[in-house]
Amino acid sequence: GKTLLIEEVAQAADREHKSVRLMPGMGFNELYSRLAQEIGCREPDPQPIGLSGTFNLPPLNAWAKNLPGPRLLHLEGVHHLFEGQRRVDPNTIRLLEAIGGLAPKVCLVLESAVTPPADFLPSAKHFRVKGIPASCLRQYFRQPLRGRPEVGWELSDDELNEVASHLSSHSRSSDDVH
Repeated sequence: GKTLLIEEVAQAADREHKSVRLMPGMGFNELYSRLAQEIGCREPDPQPIGLSGTFNLPPLNAWAKNLPGPRLLHLEGVHHLFEGQRRVDPNTIRLLEAIGGLAPKVCLVLESAVTPPADFLPSAKHFRVKGIPASCLRQYFRQPLRGRPEVGWELSDDELNEVASHLSSHSRSSDDVH
């Protein structure tokens, strides 16, 4: 769904596609290290705090200059940053904003399974890509392949609920599947 769309956008825009998957409980230092490596840092374990003890943003520009060409950096699972009413670490916000401002070769795309809080990167462009209503799944599976109308499945209610739950990232609302 969304991930495939993002990959196709990267290809259409003639940008190299790199992806970083965020995991529940991922800390800022790990996120910084993973993003730095995808932006062009060649250090084995980049750390966000410089020798002076301050947050180290300026290297982003230098790292991005080393990239062979434009890059679309896709962050999957961004909802893990703010799930469970957790406030997003202010350093994470500063880092994401800095990438946008200091690394012009990098187009940062954040993918979330849920709508982010209104105050999450308010100056960024937001696009909501919805899936299809779960009620349409039954019809889809009856004839999923164009040109091959003989191929299809009739899903039971339990099967339909399981597929909808899986496609909606196991969210409570299976009314928006991808």
